[in-house]
Amino acid sequence: MATRSRTKRRDTDRFCLQYRTLSPRILWLCLLGLVVSCGGGGGGGSGPTTPPPPPTPSASFTASSTSFSTSQTLGEANVTQEFTVTNSGDASGTFSLTTASDWISLDATSGTLATGASQTITATLSCSVEETRTGTISLSGGSGSAVQITMNHTCTAPPIEISLTFLPTVSDGKFQENATGSFSFTISSPWDGQGAVTYSFTSDNNVIFDPDTGSIEPGQTVSVNISRMCSHLGETVVSITIQINEVEEPLEWTTSCTGNVINRVVAEYFQGIRTAVVHHDADDDSWITDVQPSSYLVAPRQTFLSTSVEHVVSETPVVQFTLTPSGNSAAEVIQTTTVQSETDDAVWITNFVLDLPSEEISRNSGWTTSLSWNGVQSGSAITFQFADLDLSVPASDERIPDIKLGVLDVEPFQIRFVPITTQDGTPDFDASTYLTHPNDLLPTSVLTHEIDDPLEVLGDDVRLRDVLLLLAERWIRQSLNPVVFYHGVIDLPADSLEPCGLSYVAGQVAVSNVPSEQCDEYTISHELGHNLSLDHSPGCAAPDPDPLFPYSDGRIGDEDGWILSTQTYIPGDVDHYDLMGFCNNIGPTFLARYHFAKAAQNADSRTSLITLIAAASSKDQSHLPIVDSKTTRSLVVTGKVDTYGNFELFSVSHSDLPAPIIDSESAAPFEFRVSDSATGQLLATKRFQLQEVAHGEEVHWY
Repeated sequence: MATRSRTKRRDTDRFCLQYRTLSPRILWLCLLGLVVSCGGGGGGGSGPTTPPPPPTPSASFTASSTSFSTSQTLGEANVTQEFTVTNSGDASGTFSLTTASDWISLDATSGTLATGASQTITATLSCSVEETRTGTISLSGGSGSAVQITMNHTCTAPPIEISLTFLPTVSDGKFQENATGSFSFTISSPWDGQGAVTYSFTSDNNVIFDPDTGSIEPGQTVSVNISRMCSHLGETVVSITIQINEVEEPLEWTTSCTGNVINRVVAEYFQGIRTAVVHHDADDDSWITDVQPSSYLVAPRQTFLSTSVEHVVSETPVVQFTLTPSGNSAAEVIQTTTVQSETDDAVWITNFVLDLPSEEISRNSGWTTSLSWNGVQSGSAITFQFADLDLSVPASDERIPDIKLGVLDVEPFQIRFVPITTQDGTPDFDASTYLTHPNDLLPTSVLTHEIDDPLEVLGDDVRLRDVLLLLAERWIRQSLNPVVFYHGVIDLPADSLEPCGLSYVAGQVAVSNVPSEQCDEYTISHELGHNLSLDHSPGCAAPDPDPLFPYSDGRIGDEDGWILSTQTYIPGDVDHYDLMGFCNNIGPTFLARYHFAKAAQNADSRTSLITLIAAASSKDQSHLPIVDSKTTRSLVVTGKVDTYGNFELFSVSHSDLPAPIIDSESAAPFEFRVSDSATGQLLATKRFQLQEVAHGEEVHWY
């Protein structure tokens, strides 16, 4: 019996192991069978054991997901989220849904489902503030534990709507000053709960905002003042952006920058050395003008106009120069440079140098300088008007100042070159080349020349002082014109002890050796300078130097200028020596301003003398000074004064020109008397003055 029981148990065990994956009810029967097969084994029980009753069927509920994430924009419709409840038990049952979150509402909070059935639940999620919310829905019912369903709901504010209520208009500003404007804006939101938000601004042109940040609520209007520095001329379109959270609202602002863009204008006139200077300094809307004392120009004479414009932008300005009143703008611009100021990195200086033809310089002409940058007129034009010396020089308070410079109207000078014939022959020379240096350096009008008949001076020992008297005699007999100079050209032997040239100081005649190894090409200019009243400049053993010359070493100091014929600038920091000195073999030659001004006054006095001309009755002699109309011929007498003060007679000759009337004792302190040697009767008297010979040689009279 025991054996049968063990066999039966093994069979039951095999059956239970084979069907262990079946339903709980069958598994329960297997377990019951095991109990039955074990029962009464030892004692040989009286019969089989009764199996326990099967378990009661029940419902079991699950959710399709236990975690959801949603989002919602405030002010918009609430968000819904669906999920499914399924009965996975072996009996129908009832479930329930509960939540403690008042922002979660369910379309059903309970339900009954048969085995395997499902029901869709809709959860409605709401927002009232900007935040991320987390809530739980609890699913309970059936035999299992409650299922927790998590709801993560993000609430975001809607974008702010920005509305411009006033746009900035075109704003004018002066260069290097601020252009100002304003605009205003308001905001709105579809969400009634929107509170104050922070605003700020950005721009692409360094705009200053006032206020530059702040808070604004829907329906509120904010007004903003704006400004920017005018760093460029003309119109500039500025981009501005209003920023609130992630919202941007663009707008544009146009600024128009004009005004005085020039700090200073300096006009310098060069007629060799710098002869006239005008300064214009900008002061707000007016100009402060300063004219160098005794500024004047010699006219007609070739002139270089150097205009320096000090400005605060690096671009080279466009400058137009126009001659008035003729309107001629054909003056040649020979140089244009733009450099940064050595004292201020924010300042630039542009210099224009113009070559003004001699015929353009007169009392009735002037130059208008108009400046612009990048085609935009700067509003700063400078007018330079030439005028008589006796006119005042007003300081202008206008935007376009009118400055009047004095002009010395000088008669055209003529040089009559006289070849000096010696026993060695007559010199061969090109007279036109002899005028280059005088035209460059001396304050004369345009020099013209003629070649006169040779003057014969024979003998072994030719003395230049005697040649001077012969030339003076010829000038008296042929010309008597104060703007006509008789200049002898001689070719002295190399071993001659005579100077390279000799002339009358403030006189009409001179003589120069042809250029040679001993005598340079400046000799003619040097001697003509003596004719224009110039004494020697000191240095290098020059005789009888002018004690008022400003530089003791014979240099021109820090004065600058231009060599007109070659358009070469002479800076004031180089070792140039004055034309009237004896140092020309040491360094380059120029003419100091002191000598230029002195010679210009002498040239002007010769022109004044021309205005006193009276016509002689016998023929046209309009070039002469006042003459004795009762006579048509005269006697020419020349002589010397020796070192003891004795007067010597040098020559007597006839002239077809009447004698000039000189009756002023101050102008002619000496008197020449002609008497009959037999009777002692006084035949004629004539006043005369002494004529100084340069280089301290002698004193002549005629």
